[in-house]
Amino acid sequence: MKNDVIKGLDLDGRQDCYYDFSYGNVISNETDYVAIPSVVGGVDVRGIGSSYTYEIDCDNSLWFRGKVVIIPFGVEWINDGLFDGGTGEQNVVALPNTVKRIGHWAFKSCNGLSIVVPESCYRIDDGAFLGARDVNVPKSVSEIGYRSFNFPPEFEDGGYYEMDGDFMVRGSEVCQYFGKSEEVRLPEGYKVVEDNLFRDYSGKKVEIPDSYREIGHNAFLRAKISEILMSPRIDLIHGHAFWGAEVKEVKFEEGLRAIYEGAFGRSGIEDIYLPSSLSILDENAFFDLRKTCTIHCASEMVRQLVQSKITDGHGINVVLE
Repeated sequence: MKNDVIKGLDLDGRQDCYYDFSYGNVISNETDYVAIPSVVGGVDVRGIGSSYTYEIDCDNSLWFRGKVVIIPFGVEWINDGLFDGGTGEQNVVALPNTVKRIGHWAFKSCNGLSIVVPESCYRIDDGAFLGARDVNVPKSVSEIGYRSFNFPPEFEDGGYYEMDGDFMVRGSEVCQYFGKSEEVRLPEGYKVVEDNLFRDYSGKKVEIPDSYREIGHNAFLRAKISEILMSPRIDLIHGHAFWGAEVKEVKFEEGLRAIYEGAFGRSGIEDIYLPSSLSILDENAFFDLRKTCTIHCASEMVRQLVQSKITDGHGINVVLE
């Protein structure tokens, strides 16, 4: 089926583009224009760039040459890495109002791309428009992955997502930071530092206001931050929140209830202050710390809880304060 589908670009009599087997490119005879066929080998094309049945299958990426690419009506998904590794020449990609999902890194290489996401779309995966500078997102999109954009997109009013200053937000969640400042204060009124928000971030200070309750998965993964001013109302630290982070000190106030798997794993944190309210602690929360760390416990019960969960105590001091 795979080879028949690929060959279908020629077998169906298309004259405006063909598949170059030696380089893995879909190449247009008109160098500025590529139109993907809607029917290949007698089968309707529903997706582009992967190995599922009823798709144009090109093993890895479709490397288009041409500044304008037309995707036919009926295509429902644009798969992972469709333009990643390509020429990056695309200025316009026309997506039909049938596309439901845009895959990981799909338009990563299209640095000059201007694109309107259709109203049929509900999901944009990690890094989908990482290179694009001008992306319009409709209110139908309810799921956006990690670093889907390098530049703030234009959101339609009334949708799930919007911009609040330099932050992309969704409901009570702060999802992505587009600013470049070394000192960041999160916007007021939200409750969740969403997954991956400060992943790989490097700066001097991050301030989390009092309204925030949760630190999401990978929120500070591998971050290098001199100081974090934590909300006194934080009650949940999700898995790998500070994994690999370089932060000298993190202090949590009364109200913190749970710290989950790998939250501080392989981090370089030197001092962690835990309140007496802590009752749930994953046994891998402090896995393989890179520096000598002192865990300051506000009660004997918490000290015992921490001590019971540390499987590798090398470089960890647990003290009652």
